[in-house]
Amino acid sequence: MNARSGSNLAAAAALGLAAVLAGCGSILKSDAPAEQVYLLHAAAVPTAPAAPLAATIRVLRPSPQPGLDTSRIALTRPGNRLDYYAGSRWAGPLGDVLGGLLTQQLRASGTFAGVDGDRAGFGPDFVVGITIRRFEAEYRDEDSPPLVRVTLECTLGNRDTRETVANFDADVSVQAAANRLGSVVAALEQAAQQALTEVIARSAAAAGADLTKTATADAAAIADVEVATGAWISAFNRKSTTDIVALYARDAVFFGTSSPLLRDSPELVQDYFKGLADLGNATIATGDHRVQVFGDVAVNSGFYTRSSTQNGKTVQNPARFTFVYQRRDGKWMIVEHHSSALP
Repeated sequence: MNARSGSNLAAAAALGLAAVLAGCGSILKSDAPAEQVYLLHAAAVPTAPAAPLAATIRVLRPSPQPGLDTSRIALTRPGNRLDYYAGSRWAGPLGDVLGGLLTQQLRASGTFAGVDGDRAGFGPDFVVGITIRRFEAEYRDEDSPPLVRVTLECTLGNRDTRETVANFDADVSVQAAANRLGSVVAALEQAAQQALTEVIARSAAAAGADLTKTATADAAAIADVEVATGAWISAFNRKSTTDIVALYARDAVFFGTSSPLLRDSPELVQDYFKGLADLGNATIATGDHRVQVFGDVAVNSGFYTRSSTQNGKTVQNPARFTFVYQRRDGKWMIVEHHSSALP
């Protein structure tokens, strides 16, 4: 190898090293503009209510309609053409962002006694579900500031009854101050806050009305169950086997105080009470008890005492009872009865 060829190899090596270094420089530093990530903040709550509703609520993850289930910031062009702002996005998928925003805003409002997110393991009284129909900037032309649209389709449900309590929409439009992304995001935040404020107010109103309706229905049911238990006491004290057996559903289950048998047919229930007429002057009176209502099922638990006169002396036999009733064709029927002597 002569001196000239050696110098050529050295020059080639230097050029190769420079290329490698230049490549490393392009990996560590890019001339492309950085992606902008935007957050949405909850609205400031003016004044919390004097007392929250005596109920908890869970926010289900909002379900965006197709095209919006993304972290990209959406816009529509004339002709209903869907597009997205370049180089920008929300801090997460829109459903997560809006669900977190509603949870935060609900807690801050103090409207409900408790608020759970979608992943919480607690059992709420109500659940609110949202479908995001619109969450975009609407352009009428390419140069004017867009009109921001937020439309939420909402459903409030009662978890215990599994019934829909209310359906409603929250639809808010806000004009962006300028045709700049920062102004568009500010308008979207304002529209989202207003829409969620409406969701909270309407959910609270519907939940409050449902609680009142449930309390009224429960009070009426409790009164009816008291009457049904009173009918059992009356039939026993009149020594009417026919009347007392008629209070039990055909599929009722019965453990009597003085019998080891589990009675699960009308014939077995009648067999237990066939000797009522032989009890003479024995009567039963209820003592302390509690009635609980669970829709069309109610439980009456407490104490009753059978009293009779034997050899001129009053003999009392205290016992515990549990009646389980089910409302069938508008009538509270005994479906389970357990009676046992007080220890």
